[in-house]
Amino acid sequence: MELPEKIKVHANSINDSWHKSTDSVIGTARLCADADKKLKAADKSKLFPVLVFSKATFSKLAKIGSNEYLLSKDLRPSLPPSYSILYELAKLSEEHLKLAHADGVLNANMTRNDVERWVAQHREGSEEAEGETFHLFATLRTPVHFDKTREKELEAALDKLMTDFGIAVQRSRNLEDDALARISRKVHDYTRKGARLYIRNLKSARVGDRSHLSPAQRQELWKFSDDELKIDDDATWEQVEDVLELVGAADQFGRLRDEALRLHGVSENAVRTHHNMSEDQAMAQIREIAKGLRRPDERWRKADFSGWH
Repeated sequence: MELPEKIKVHANSINDSWHKSTDSVIGTARLCADADKKLKAADKSKLFPVLVFSKATFSKLAKIGSNEYLLSKDLRPSLPPSYSILYELAKLSEEHLKLAHADGVLNANMTRNDVERWVAQHREGSEEAEGETFHLFATLRTPVHFDKTREKELEAALDKLMTDFGIAVQRSRNLEDDALARISRKVHDYTRKGARLYIRNLKSARVGDRSHLSPAQRQELWKFSDDELKIDDDATWEQVEDVLELVGAADQFGRLRDEALRLHGVSENAVRTHHNMSEDQAMAQIREIAKGLRRPDERWRKADFSGWH
């Protein structure tokens, strides 16, 4: 079947750009982010088969390409030529990227272990990690009648302090965003763990207790490698569904998604109304729940949210 011209353009640009230098990885990442933004889901499903890498790699590159600060002229000379390491960096906040840059962690020869070790030392909200790395120098308070129009100016000044002195700045926490992050994490963890468990049980049912089988026979019964079926801790719904589809169990994703949503506050009516609820639709529902956590009415005071911490 002849591909539409717009898909050919994206496919050719992405494939031609895909090499192993830092510049080409970044260039490819930007192209993937552009395609991810401009193409609808149906168009992307036609794009993926004609790319020179997997759908999962496309998703990672798109995340890299959408992180403007990571790819800015300030950081670009210090980035490694590995998309897997760049993906780990793309998951960091701008504040943490600035701090990592100031610490000298970012460099062309850095490894994934370097990133993970640095993140562990600077894990947000970890008093122990902060105590080992920083000491309290000053506390910043704004006046009650602080001019809100100058907030961006203040943010810029704080960013400059971070860069010039390598200090950490902890902003005031947004309770709604914190609640949204906690609930969202629970929902995603439930679907990922449920998918992993289903795949393990499926493999066990097919080959687990058949010790008499030869390697070739086992391969015939279970044709998938561990890498093909790996579900990362940050896998999106789309990536989880892709892995389940690979083993012929795409229908299980809907079950896991709906169970996760019901367990973490999304109403039965909302789940039924949006039978094929997308990740964006689900996050909108969860944001409403997060807003509710700040309401002082009786319904929320009585709710038990202890499991979300």
